[in-house]
Formats: sequence, C-alpha cells, structure tokens
Amino acid sequence: MTQRIHIAGGGIMGMGAAWRLASAGLEVVVHDPAGPGQETSRASAGMLAPRAEVRHDEEDLLVFGARSQAMWPDWVARLREETGIDCDLRSPGTLVLAADEDERRGIEHHLRWLERIDVPFDALDGDDIRRLEPDLSHHVLSGALIHGDGQVDNRAFLHALHVRLQSLGVTLLSASRITRVVADGGRVTAVETADGERHDTDAALIAAGAWSRQVRIDGLPPLPVRPVRGQLLAFGAADRHGQRTTLRHAIHTPNVYLAQKGDGTILAGATMEERGFERETNTGALYLHLRETRRLIPQVDELPLEEIRIGFRPTTRDNRPLLGETPVRGAWCLTGHFRNGIQQAPASVDAVVDLILGRTPPADTLPFCPSRFLNR
Repeated sequence: MTQRIHIAGGGIMGMGAAWRLASAGLEVVVHDPAGPGQETSRASAGMLAPRAEVRHDEEDLLVFGARSQAMWPDWVARLREETGIDCDLRSPGTLVLAADEDERRGIEHHLRWLERIDVPFDALDGDDIRRLEPDLSHHVLSGALIHGDGQVDNRAFLHALHVRLQSLGVTLLSASRITRVVADGGRVTAVETADGERHDTDAALIAAGAWSRQVRIDGLPPLPVRPVRGQLLAFGAADRHGQRTTLRHAIHTPNVYLAQKGDGTILAGATMEERGFERETNTGALYLHLRETRRLIPQVDELPLEEIRIGFRPTTRDNRPLLGETPVRGAWCLTGHFRNGIQQAPASVDAVVDLILGRTPPADTLPFCPSRFLNR
C-alpha cells in the first residue's frame, strides 16, 4: 500500500494531486525547480471551454473535458472553504465569433457538427453579439454562444493550492527536479534528483508537464511528451483616459481567444509554436495575435500591454493525456494535456488519485492509460 509518494512537477496537476493525496493521509513531497505554480499553469488564461475548443476528431476529449468542467465548482468550493481564497469561477458560456466570410463558413460547419453531437448553443448574428458584448467591433459578422463553457482565475487557484498544501504539511522542494524514477524488480523504490539526491519512496507521480520526458523511469522509454510553446498577451482594461473595455464572456475565434479576468486584465492568446523550450518572445507570432485582437476590439491600440506570458504545453503524439500507472508498479503519470490542462485538471487528478488509492476511476479515463505508448 502506498504511504509515501514523490511528485515531479508543481503545476496544477502536481499540486492538485498532492492536495488530494495528502488529504487522504499520504506523505507527499512535491519537486519543482521553478517553484509551485510558476510555469505553464500560471501562464494559462484559465479557459474552461471543452465545447468551444473541441476539434472534430476529439469527441472523447469533449466527453472527458465536459465532465471535468462540471467538477470545477466543487474544487473551487472546497479550496475556498479550506483557504478562504476565491478563484473567480464563471460559466456564462463562450462566444465563438467570425470576423470574415471564411471564418463564418468555418464556424457554421463547426456548429453543424456540435448540433449533431447535442452540444447546446445559440446561433447569433452581429447585432445579437454586440448586444451581449457592446465593446466588440462591428467587423464581427456572426457566431454562437456555446452554453456551459467558462473560465477560472488559474493564478488564484494555484495560490490557493499552495496555501492548502502548506497547511496539510506537504513538503514542497522548490529547487529540486526529479530526473530518475528508480525501480527494482519492476517496482518503484526511490527517486533521484538533478543535484544527486536520492529519496526512498513507495511511488512516484510524473506531473511535470512539458518537462515530463526528462524524468526517466528505469526500464521504460522516455515519456512521449514534447513542449508546444504558447505566447499570450495581457492588457490592462483601461486606456490612459480611464476608458474601460469590458468582456462579459470568453471569446473564441479561429485565430485568437480573449478572456477578461476579475481584476480587469484582458488576455489574448495563444500562439502554437514548435520551438522547444525557447523563452525569447517571437515578435512575428505576437504581431499576428495583436492584429487578430485588434479586429475584435480596436481599442486595444490604447490599452497598456502589461505582460507577455510564455508557457509550454505538454503534448503527446495523439494529443491525449497520459493518466495512470506505467508498466513499472508505483510509477504514475499525470501529464500530456496539451492545451487543456486547466480544463481537464479535476477529472485527471481525481482519476489518477483514485487509481493510486486503489479505487476505480470513471471509464472515460481508460483510453488515456500510458501503456498505449510505453512498452518494456
């Protein structure tokens, strides 16, 4: 029976699992060289849009993502009760918009597909959209309100998790990076870190996001996870004259999404770049996002650019996560969520925690078992 577990990664997956496992009485140690919640989970916009963002070959992810989103209110309520921190969870739906004829045809095709799979939405013309969002440009031609989608303040949630882990007595090693999961006889016995330290353990959980491939498990090939870089722009809501821009819904177009957080910050993202772990900003990609944002809210010209966020999406070969135990007993995966990490966190964390504790997870997690890639 697992009593002690070491977790590689302190993002929403690693800290979320630590929260649930420590609450169940396990001794938990979290390793993250950047510190808890300081990498991709922090760079995210906190979008919870499994219906608006789903692609036509991702019905399994839609089912999984919708169930996960339905779990978010309970997660937020629990952390609010345990820490007193509110995470600004909102579910007014997502506006999917077209600003030219090509986009209109693409969205109409997407809506027909959503209708076939019984996703609820309201088709809207330009006037309907501007009644919902008066600050949007007259370039917006049509779109739809996808019901059920929403957003959360991911940075507040990460802070709340950090606070709760401290109160639960979880050990947080901010300058530590697990590089090896040691196995003997096909079972985990220890983890080793980049500075040469060795920690005996009953189990290891790899939740290191795009860095998961760098954690080697004895006897197994590297985890098939690579980074896909995303750059996101954060604007202040008010121009120099105090004129504010307000967005009541998350906005999604084929080329950009917009989300306004509780403090007024407007986020515009995100690029999709195969550039490894490169942290330098790419002005060409940012220009394209700024241009698309300007089509939707021309007043962005006058808004202050407050931050450029860079994150690295953990991506597998089939764009599905790795959830569950590897062929090495006690070596678990909770990674590979690509662009859906925040959205899929509750269902992913709870499924893997259930497995670690010997419980049966929901059936919709079974296709994401790591064994589909890992052969001994």
